Amino acid sequence: MRMGVLVGPFNPALPDITTIATRAEALGFDGLYIPDHFNDIVSPIPALAAAAAVSGLTVGPYMLANDLRHPAITAREMASLDVLSGGRAVLGIGTGWMKIDYDAIGTTMDPFAVRAARLTDAIDTIRAVWSGAVHVGPHYTTSPGTTIRPVQNSGPPIMVGGGGPRMLALAARIADIVSIGVPLPKGDRRSIVEGVGSATFETLSERVSIATDHGATRLDMLLHRVAEDPTPVAGDFSVDPASLADNPYLLVGSAGIVAERLARLEEMGFESIVVRASDMEHAAAARAKVSR
Repeated sequence: MRMGVLVGPFNPALPDITTIATRAEALGFDGLYIPDHFNDIVSPIPALAAAAAVSGLTVGPYMLANDLRHPAITAREMASLDVLSGGRAVLGIGTGWMKIDYDAIGTTMDPFAVRAARLTDAIDTIRAVWSGAVHVGPHYTTSPGTTIRPVQNSGPPIMVGGGGPRMLALAARIADIVSIGVPLPKGDRRSIVEGVGSATFETLSERVSIATDHGATRLDMLLHRVAEDPTPVAGDFSVDPASLADNPYLLVGSAGIVAERLARLEEMGFESIVVRASDMEHAAAARAKVSR
């Protein structure tokens, strides 16, 4: 099972991207990822290029909000990242879900069905640009000409995240990798806190079944906390510490206990796991026990 590091958001202050990248690689991590929000996290593509220059990690956004840019621009930026990294890029992309991002660029956050239709057309557009093909879709048009091509033959793998049934089904149909999260009905951080706090291995298994029933073959997920002390984690997510033993997104306890939960996720079919940069030391210690 591959393991990556997510730099932000909602993390305490962290070292610069290149320091995180070199430390992550030294700890045995496979990838480094950066989200796409209007907050104090650096813009993903240039930061990922910097991380790729000092490490051999896979690099990618986790996840780009499709509505923040034309997909032909996304395709060009990701092809550039793939070239600069020597073919180590992966494109994480979603519909866009956080309302403050839409407010920041002065546009309306449309209903899910509209955003989902745009994402579907956006991925078709991105793949067309990578192959040099003209694309005329219901939402986007491109005639890329001699735009830079990615190193990877079919372009960087495309990962789409989802938590609700409709989004998981869509991701399974249009993406190479499905990242299984929690439903985000409110478009704010409270949705994450509530969704993660109430998750169980059973509910995760149900989401896995939805994704695989619709054709997903490669599964990914973000661990929202990996820690030894359950008390602050329980406080942050407003849950009973005892419930953390059955929470697949909040792995707490000794390295041995966390290793058991990682092994359980691997048995459920997860090919890759992403942890927050602030948790990477404890996660690395646990991963080492899984691999023994």
